[in-house]
Amino acid sequence: MPVFINENNKLFVCGQNDIGQLGLGHNNPVNILTEIENFNNVTLASCGDYHTAFINNNKLYVCGYNYYGQLGLNYNNITITTPTEVGGFDNVTSASCGCYHTAFISNGKLFTCGYNNYGQLGLGHNDDVYIHAEVKNFDVTSVSCGGYHTAFISNNKLYTCGNNRFGQLGLCHSDDVHIPVEVEGFNDVTLVSCGYNHTAFINDGKLFVCGYNRDGQLGLGHNEQPSLYHNIPTQIEGFNNVILVSCGYCHTAFISNDKLFVCGYNKNGQLGLGHNDNVNIPTEILGFDITSVSCRNYNTVFISNGKLFVCGYNGDGQLGLGHNNGVDTPVKVKDFKPLTHPNRFKKTKSARN
Repeated sequence: MPVFINENNKLFVCGQNDIGQLGLGHNNPVNILTEIENFNNVTLASCGDYHTAFINNNKLYVCGYNYYGQLGLNYNNITITTPTEVGGFDNVTSASCGCYHTAFISNGKLFTCGYNNYGQLGLGHNDDVYIHAEVKNFDVTSVSCGGYHTAFISNNKLYTCGNNRFGQLGLCHSDDVHIPVEVEGFNDVTLVSCGYNHTAFINDGKLFVCGYNRDGQLGLGHNEQPSLYHNIPTQIEGFNNVILVSCGYCHTAFISNDKLFVCGYNKNGQLGLGHNDNVNIPTEILGFDITSVSCRNYNTVFISNGKLFVCGYNGDGQLGLGHNNGVDTPVKVKDFKPLTHPNRFKKTKSARN
């Protein structure tokens, strides 16, 4: 269920829509980019498994599945098929969707809502929350939601909470955490991205990873026992100028020196390498100068020379190509000029498929 912002700050969607997560007022899947009308200043969008959140005029709008209260509207069990404003916030600067939870930043404060069985809301308990609750005592600049964990940056330091079965919190243990805990030893964190069960972040231009590694998504050159899980952040060597990283369900992509590198699960061709074999070392997608990248669950989206390219799973039309056939090499989305700010493609584990 990808979402795309064009050069005029309008929001386009495509893909799976059985619970109204595309915000189009119906439940039919769409395999071409379709505009959500009446929103003309969209700056960021994120998808969960079956819900969507986006920022328009610094206000937060949500739609889709709401069983766990992940839309933050103070109720649950009601599906929302058209975008609805989360009231009370006029300066929302970032938002991220996990499987069934949502986090957003307003005036430098972090708010969370939704499913909380693992403590991923960072509120000190594991009760679901139907209305946004503040994660207190932090000034937050960036947030990313994984499947069932959350990571955010405060004062250039990284904090994590939630599910930690595979060490994805980077805390040197595998216990779940219900309050944000600092990932120690990093004082210049500029960006973090969470996959389903893994986490990647940039510190001083270097890329560090932790968590699940069965499919090689950590890019460390191995994916066998006893190194299946990594609960200590480990640097991907050889890259000292990483400016952007994005994690899909079980794959990772990052930009270094304007080149795009990928690793991890590839059975749907989401690595864009022309084959379907998993890759456990960062491998360049040749022939592109890259300005932005976003990994969805089983596909990858990137911008090169002002053009939008996609690859990977497409069973519900989520690549926006007008058909439902998967592609294992990057394909340009015709007649679409994307917003080219490097951080405008927001993902979290998040975007289902």
